[in-house]
Amino acid sequence: MGRCSRRGIVPLMVLVGVGGLGVGSGGVPTASGHAISTGARVTVPTVRVVTDRQNPRYRVTVTIAPAHPATGDTVIATARIVNRTKHRHRGTWTVTWLTPASGISAAQLGIVKRGVVIADRETAAVTSTSPRGTYTISASIRDRRGTRHAKVSVTVK
Repeated sequence: MGRCSRRGIVPLMVLVGVGGLGVGSGGVPTASGHAISTGARVTVPTVRVVTDRQNPRYRVTVTIAPAHPATGDTVIATARIVNRTKHRHRGTWTVTWLTPASGISAAQLGIVKRGVVIADRETAAVTSTSPRGTYTISASIRDRRGTRHAKVSVTVK
């Protein structure tokens, strides 16, 4: 199973979630649950996983790269929510993307069919005129059994 520490070293991207989801070359999730190592490693500056009343029906994974963005980089953040059961469930899911200059959040109520993946990808170019600060992506899903969520951030200095 994949594990993240507050300041751990993780292959290629930050992994947050349950069940050992791996991320391979180019940020492609691996089906085996193990990361495909190409020798590239990043130091995770900030990882925060909220475990309050986690809901086992879903897997919530958020990633953000690069780990230490600088001028000229593009910060790429992804959120992914998976219904891990064999049944459909009614739920509310939310994805929030915050940058030092702005933010966006979207929520939707609906039926999540079995095996369905809800995914979002956000990007922000870091230029010499970009405000310095924190880039954060978070995702959550809530149904009658509880909530599952994850959040990760990086800072541009």
